[in-house]
Amino acid sequence: ALIEAKRLGRDRVKVFDRDLALRSERRRLLERDLRRAIPSQALEAYFQPILPLRGQSGCGAEVLARWRHPVLGPVGPDEFVTIASE
Repeated sequence: ALIEAKRLGRDRVKVFDRDLALRSERRRLLERDLRRAIPSQALEAYFQPILPLRGQSGCGAEVLARWRHPVLGPVGPDEFVTIASE
């Protein structure tokens, strides 16, 4: 609850409730499993071409990371990249 209150900004109060407990448990699960997923190469790379608007050939690609968790299914990069960077 303290971390959530700090994330929300100054002078906040956050009560530890069931929703917060479930989110916290999911985060712990993802963090644990992500530690295994990286060395086992469970993350997939998808290449998104970068194309100019008019008439030129392709000028590059963006790499998008995807993770299909064995139990939870697809986990969005907005969730696992944050955990990995921390």
